[in-house]
Amino acid sequence: MNRILSDIRTKIQEALKKEIPEVLPDDLEEGGKVYYMNGKNGTEFDWFVNEHLPSFMVFYNDEENLGAAKAAVYTDGGMVIYLFDDHGRNMKKEVKTFLDEDEAEILMLAAFLRLAADEKRVWDAALDRLDGDTAVDEAAVKEFLSVREYYEPSIRRKELMGKLCVVSKKGDDRGLEGRLYGEGRTRR
Repeated sequence: MNRILSDIRTKIQEALKKEIPEVLPDDLEEGGKVYYMNGKNGTEFDWFVNEHLPSFMVFYNDEENLGAAKAAVYTDGGMVIYLFDDHGRNMKKEVKTFLDEDEAEILMLAAFLRLAADEKRVWDAALDRLDGDTAVDEAAVKEFLSVREYYEPSIRRKELMGKLCVVSKKGDDRGLEGRLYGEGRTRR
């Protein structure tokens, strides 16, 4: 897993150097270390419901401690890196790329992150704080996939939200109160 995490780290650092060259390692927290931000939802929730891993972040080393880079790694190996200048106050660039690993290897990374971070209650930590020796085998991946059923209600809710439409009073030509339409239901 260290190879994939190293690839993620390298892509983020290269994007920072290319797109915001004025930002030096001394301007970044811990010289630009990459953090795995699993503290909000955890690896499983983001993987099954949002179809990506929790974000990977690099922070500015100042009082506000805002993000300089935020990366999303998707289940298919796609990666989007958002870069922020002005000490995190302005999104400067969105960089889309792919990891060299296939979907099975990204799934193994998700199982690794669950074991090395979530299960050990290591939240929002620099990548070097994760136990790189944590073994991930077929059984660990199978166990990771087995919990998907617990996220089915959230997955269905997300799918339903994609089918809903909010109509305001102004947008309703009948002049009625604002309504929420979806799946044949109406709410006033």
